[in-house]
Amino acid sequence: MRIQEMGKTTYSFDLYLKDVTKPTETILQFFEEVTSQDKVSIIKVDNGDEVVKAGVFDKETFPYQEFGLTSLDFSKNEKGVYSNQNLPNNLGTIPTFLKVKLIRLQTFQSYIEDKSHT
Repeated sequence: MRIQEMGKTTYSFDLYLKDVTKPTETILQFFEEVTSQDKVSIIKVDNGDEVVKAGVFDKETFPYQEFGLTSLDFSKNEKGVYSNQNLPNNLGTIPTFLKVKLIRLQTFQSYIEDKSHT
């Protein structure tokens, strides 16, 4: 399985936003409302030197098992991350084979607060 495809299921689909003029916090609030009301998980994927999957997660619908995780819980540390490498704020390990690029699974809130992303 390709790393960037981790977490995709038969019921997953891609959504593309273009020329969004609303503030990031407004978009985040909208995603949180949709996730809460409709029991969906909304994931942003970056694939460069590392694979970052940042999302607004619904525990019932997000396929965390696809990442080799037994649970997904950001409640104790919202800035925490699940990764295949030992990182600060690591909440759990994503098992991988061979030597692959860094994989991070984190909240969308944490992602937008990290100014190293565009």
